[in-house]
Amino acid sequence: MTKKKKVAMIIGSCTLGFLLVGGGIAYSIYQGASDYVIKKAFDSEIQKEFIQQTGIDLSEPTRVLT
Repeated sequence: MTKKKKVAMIIGSCTLGFLLVGGGIAYSIYQGASDYVIKKAFDSEIQKEFIQQTGIDLSEPTRVLT
């Protein structure tokens, strides 16, 4: 192989590595963000159902359960 081909292979390999690592990081961020959004939506829905069933709003800062 010529020197140009070796350099091109090294640059291509590094580029591919960066793309794979960057894609993994982006996927992790996306997964974490979607889990957060789903959890917030689920918690909000559970809270709405609790308020409807009991009439107690636990999000009120002065609420004290006795």
